[in-house]
Amino acid sequence: MYKGQEYGAYRNYLTVCRAIARELDVRVVEPADVTFATKQAFGDLSILRLPEGRPETIPLAVIRGGHRAHTVSKNTTVVRNRVIRMRSDTAPATAALIFHDSYATAQAKFWARSFGRTTFAGVTHRVYLDAVARERPDVVISIMAEHRLFEWPNDHDPWTFADDFESDCRSPAGRR
Repeated sequence: MYKGQEYGAYRNYLTVCRAIARELDVRVVEPADVTFATKQAFGDLSILRLPEGRPETIPLAVIRGGHRAHTVSKNTTVVRNRVIRMRSDTAPATAALIFHDSYATAQAKFWARSFGRTTFAGVTHRVYLDAVARERPDVVISIMAEHRLFEWPNDHDPWTFADDFESDCRSPAGRR
């Protein structure tokens, strides 16, 4: 079995999700429901090489056991400030709001199957209290990039969640 970043992301998810499950009704994606494999594809780094490199070995997690999730909405902001809302009809009605760094992208497939409603907001190191008040989640998870761990939380920043995550970048000016 291949054990790379996807496996590490899963182990992290599993530890935290089991802790949350002691307090809230969630559906844990158990080890028996996950298989790790690889596929050949072009990764982020290979597309930057000139000439473009060969396909890389990319980790792939396959989830079985009737765990389902689907995307309800994605915003059109730049990738750094992406909001993705997902639903699962196989998980309890518990809701989660997850502020995350780029590493959490590998965990998203598991979290989306654990809660009935999951909102992913990233890449950020902030917890936006206005978003928490609006979304009214049962649990808030903040997955912070390690290079941000030394920063004090800033509760005086004038930017709101709407400013940072819900701006409309469909206009030509918004893309630049």
